[in-house]
Amino acid sequence: MKSNRVRVLLAVAATAVALTACSPAGAGTAAVVGGERISVAELNENVEAVQREAAAVNVDLTAPEALPAKLPQMVLHYLVMIKQADQLAARDGITVTEKEIDDELARYQVPVEQLAPRAAIPRSKIRDVVRAEIIQTKVAPRLGITIGQTPEEEMLTKLHQELSTAAPVTWSPRYGTRVSLDGRFQLPNRFGAPDADAHEE
Repeated sequence: MKSNRVRVLLAVAATAVALTACSPAGAGTAAVVGGERISVAELNENVEAVQREAAAVNVDLTAPEALPAKLPQMVLHYLVMIKQADQLAARDGITVTEKEIDDELARYQVPVEQLAPRAAIPRSKIRDVVRAEIIQTKVAPRLGITIGQTPEEEMLTKLHQELSTAAPVTWSPRYGTRVSLDGRFQLPNRFGAPDADAHEE
């Protein structure tokens, strides 16, 4: 979508629906996406994978400008976006081929082992994230979005609304509240305060 492909991945992640406070996600749950649960244990496993993979390629995700939010928030952001996009695709009959994913990855011109950790994406999830990006690209025309012409803020807002309609999200308040479509979060009083059964599978 843009020349800076890593920035695109971060921007696309920001299209996931904003935090809602209508009901608690439940102890041991990081988020519920259209009825599908993401556990704290699953989130932690993916966060640890990103940390290992970033260290292996000397990527410092703790640098002040490395990410628009804390690492667990960003990883959860992607896990939620993947589920939202999948549910949107199922609703609208959108399909994505493996070749389309391969072609999109080739456009980044950055090896996956470098691209994924820089964007706080576990390497095991990079194809899922790219598929989610392609799904949003395919739904864009129906929303009146012209890639490369529609202002970014308008594009993200429309995609955000469509994802929210297809798969509403309830986030655990322990990860804070999103305050901007660029992926920034307002932190809770105790970021990452453990749930009573945070290690529940």
